Amino acid sequence: MENMQMDNRVVNSNNSFSNIRKGKEIKVDTHIKEKLEKLNREKRRRLALERKEQKKISQAALRKEKFQSEAVKEARRSENRVNAKISKAKTNKENKMDNAKLNQARERVLRAVRTPYTYYYYASKNVSNVPVFTNVCQCLNDKFADRIYQPQYFAIAEQSDRIFDINGVLITHAIGVALSHPKERFLVQVSPKYLEKKERLEELELLLENVPSNLILCFDARTLVMAGSFARSHLISLVEKYQLQILIDNPETERLSILFDYPFKYIRLDNRYFTDRTENKKMFLRFLVDYCKKKNIDICAKYIETKEDMEWMQTNGVRYLEGNYIQCAKKTVKAAIEVKE
Repeated sequence: MENMQMDNRVVNSNNSFSNIRKGKEIKVDTHIKEKLEKLNREKRRRLALERKEQKKISQAALRKEKFQSEAVKEARRSENRVNAKISKAKTNKENKMDNAKLNQARERVLRAVRTPYTYYYYASKNVSNVPVFTNVCQCLNDKFADRIYQPQYFAIAEQSDRIFDINGVLITHAIGVALSHPKERFLVQVSPKYLEKKERLEELELLLENVPSNLILCFDARTLVMAGSFARSHLISLVEKYQLQILIDNPETERLSILFDYPFKYIRLDNRYFTDRTENKKMFLRFLVDYCKKKNIDICAKYIETKEDMEWMQTNGVRYLEGNYIQCAKKTVKAAIEVKE
C-alpha cells in the first residue's frame, strides 16, 4: 500500500516536471515572461528616448553649425562687397585722376596751340576797398614744356629774345582792356630789354603810340638798373613824349638812387621783404613813405596775405595794397574791378 502511494507521488512529480517542460505551468511561466517583457519594453523605451534626445542634440548642433557657417559667409560676403566697393571706388578715382591728368595735359597742349596766352586780373585797393588800378597779368601756355607759367616767367624769358613776342602780346592786350574801361586804371608789366637796343625801342614806341592815359607801365627795378644808363635815358624820353605813368616794382632790392634816377608815379614794395619787421625795416619803410609823400608818389605793397600784413603796412603809411588777402586773381576784368561793400 505504501509502495503504491509512493509510486503515485513519483508519477505525479514526473508529470509535473513534464508539464513544466512543456510550458503547461501557466501561472509560473506567465509571471516570468511578463516581467521580462516589461524589462524589455522599458529598455526599448529608454533607448528610444536616448536616440530621440541624441537626435535632438545632433540636430541642434547641425543647426548651430549651419547658422554659424551662414553667418560667417554673410559677414564675409558683406565685407567682400564693401572691399569691392572701396576697391572699385579707389580704382575709379585713380582712373579719373589719371584720365584727368591725361586730359589736362592734352588740354594744355591744345590750348597752347589754339591760344598761346591767357590772362587774369587782380586789383590794388586803397583803405576803402576801392580798386586804384588793376593788374593785367599773362599766363603762358607753353606747348613745348607742357605747363603754364605764371608772371614769374618774365625773369626767365628776359634771358631770350622770346620776351619781345610774349611782352608785345601782353601790352597789346592791356591796351585793349584799358580802352574798353576808360574809367578804370590798369597796370601792365613791360620788359626793360625794349630800352636796350634801337630796333627794340622802335617796336615799343609802335605800341606806346596807342597807350591810353589810364594804362600804367610797370618796370622791375633790378632789370631796369641792369639795362644801364642807355635804357634810363630812353625811358625818360618816352615818358615825356607819350605822357606815360610809370610804376617801379621792387625798389627795396636796389640802391636808393633808383628813387632819384627814374621818372615814376608809383612804386610797389614786396611785403615778403618786410616779413621779419625789424626796426631797421620799419625805419626804411617810413623813409620811403615820407619821400613818396613829399614827391606826390603813390606807394603800394604786394603779396599781402594776412590781416596782420595789411594792418602793419597801413600803420606804417602804405596806402595801396594787393595780394590774396585783398583780392584773389580773377578771370575777368569785371570781377577784378567790382567793388564789394
